[in-house]
Amino acid sequence: MGVEAGSTCNFSSQISKESSAPKPVRWLNVVLFAVALIGWSIFVLACVGGPAWSPDGSKILYGYHDAENSRSVIAIYDRRTRKSRDLYSQPITRTKKDSENFLLVPAWQADGKRALVWTITDASDSDPHCVVASIPVNSDAPLQIFNLGKNVMCLDAVSMPQFGDKLYLSGENSVTTLDLASGDIDSTNIEGDSGEIAEHNGQLVYVREIQRPAPTPENKDATEDGVEVGVIEQKEIKLQPSFSLWQKDLQGVRFDDIVGAAWEPGGSRIAIVVKDEDSDKLVLLDEKKGMIASKTPDLGVKGFHLGPAVWSSDHMALYAPAISRGEQKGDYHYFLAEIPVNGGRGRLTEIVKFHQESLSDDDVSSMLGFGMQVALSPDGKTIAASTAALRDNVTQADRVLFLIDVAHPEHRITRVPPPKSAKAN
Repeated sequence: MGVEAGSTCNFSSQISKESSAPKPVRWLNVVLFAVALIGWSIFVLACVGGPAWSPDGSKILYGYHDAENSRSVIAIYDRRTRKSRDLYSQPITRTKKDSENFLLVPAWQADGKRALVWTITDASDSDPHCVVASIPVNSDAPLQIFNLGKNVMCLDAVSMPQFGDKLYLSGENSVTTLDLASGDIDSTNIEGDSGEIAEHNGQLVYVREIQRPAPTPENKDATEDGVEVGVIEQKEIKLQPSFSLWQKDLQGVRFDDIVGAAWEPGGSRIAIVVKDEDSDKLVLLDEKKGMIASKTPDLGVKGFHLGPAVWSSDHMALYAPAISRGEQKGDYHYFLAEIPVNGGRGRLTEIVKFHQESLSDDDVSSMLGFGMQVALSPDGKTIAASTAALRDNVTQADRVLFLIDVAHPEHRITRVPPPKSAKAN
């Protein structure tokens, strides 16, 4: 059992700055693993990323499945006109294994003038490349395409931070930058992988898995896993570790199953969702103090999994997508979880129910991490979630963009249907 959030824990002795080796993680393998999940009958398009808010909160990018034309589409919803229109489409092609092979991740350029759609070249190939399309949303300026190569991770818009015109992407033994103004692409080699990166308080930060030797009488080659948190110096692309935490100090939490990390805006805390067998854990770190707390959130249901969390505007709670099993075999509930940072019973707002006979815990965690993320509006009042890219066992009426008013006590939900698609010629 983890420590209750808000409790005082003295972990200062566990913070280490000794040298360590980054744990080998091949982002190419992560990409291929994610794409392999697309073969599910129900979540066949779960590798379309979650919704993305424009910087001014007036528009939302989201994906949907266009069955009529056998394609996946990124649409843009205008909150002022309350209308959606298609922005980018990807034909669905099948491999010999009868699975669809692509990723689509919507994001925004920092100035809000262009949408960014991340994808990969044919994932059935052993050498897929990460590609971004830069699409003007309110002008006749031309579309721009950038190929960032095969060692770049492009699975999550949150982990592709922007500073001015520059985008930063994590990769295998490298950090890659893309200058959206000039088109220049530069990749800097580092030792190991940079893990999950983000923009935080004007800095480029990271959290990654690491290892160090831990020989035993039985196994002289044994190692110990840990997690490293730090800052990436942007000019020279150099990792500057702040601290490391090791497995023996973490009260049973295994950081080799990190679902997502969220830095507190303007603060010093980092919320990390970690997979666990029955119900996932929430770990809180501090940039100066190390580990603050680890707990399984009290959500009032037995057995649940969480996706990447986002901080509420008052920093008192975390929002995360959640899936729990229903009473009958194959029944599931997709929720928005609101988790108080300082402990106490959380809140679940049901988004949709679905049914799938064969779905493992790993499948559920992957769905939450790759396709069913939630996003908080810039004003902190509305959560966007989407099931529009799903199909089959989710009813047609439930394949929509959901806008959840978290500022209202009842958490009222608005449903936004995707554009109606006519058969293309």
